[in-house]
Amino acid sequence: MLLPALSKARAAAQAVKCKSNLKQHGLGFALYANDWDDTLIPSYFYVGGSDDAHAWMWFSLNPIVNASPLNVADFLAKGEGYRASLQCPAVSGLAASEYSVGYKSNALVCGIPGAWNITKTMSSLSAPSQIVNVMDGKNIHYGGTYFTPPNLGMEAYKPGVYLHNGKENILFCDGHVDDITYADGVAAFSDSNRATSKFRWCDANDVATVKNTVGGNW
Repeated sequence: MLLPALSKARAAAQAVKCKSNLKQHGLGFALYANDWDDTLIPSYFYVGGSDDAHAWMWFSLNPIVNASPLNVADFLAKGEGYRASLQCPAVSGLAASEYSVGYKSNALVCGIPGAWNITKTMSSLSAPSQIVNVMDGKNIHYGGTYFTPPNLGMEAYKPGVYLHNGKENILFCDGHVDDITYADGVAAFSDSNRATSKFRWCDANDVATVKNTVGGNW
């Protein structure tokens, strides 16, 4: 009886630490917006080429992260200590191929310069407290750099996303952090606007534009 209780307590502690990490990243987004005309940090961006080796990760621009531009391979080569604030503690200790990158950006508002040119400004968002900014999880899309709606709404992704006793931690665009359940993810994915009363994937005013831009990732 002791082992299940310890496992549950460890999972609860990991969820708390994960939320703390996400709040810190929220501060980084605010600092970046203050310095760069109110814009959100892009989900990833290309430097010196257009292949995966030149696709730098979003936290390369996060002011709270000590990082020169990093692609996925660079990140996975870093030590566990360096990665601590950049990945959910629930994936800490897993082999690099298992967890990929621990925190992912919502490309439907953060955009991908040169590919999805839909990067938003903070002040242009009509409901920042409802719009997803960054999420935790493992092994999800483009080496773990970003999420799109199917990732939270499909059963195939469930084991890699809802890591905290069946819940997923999310940083919202206003800087607060909350969790959602798989049922929440399914509800949003099933809605034509990719939204529920609890969260939404993009600004209500941008649905048509974003849907046209991202195609099958909607």
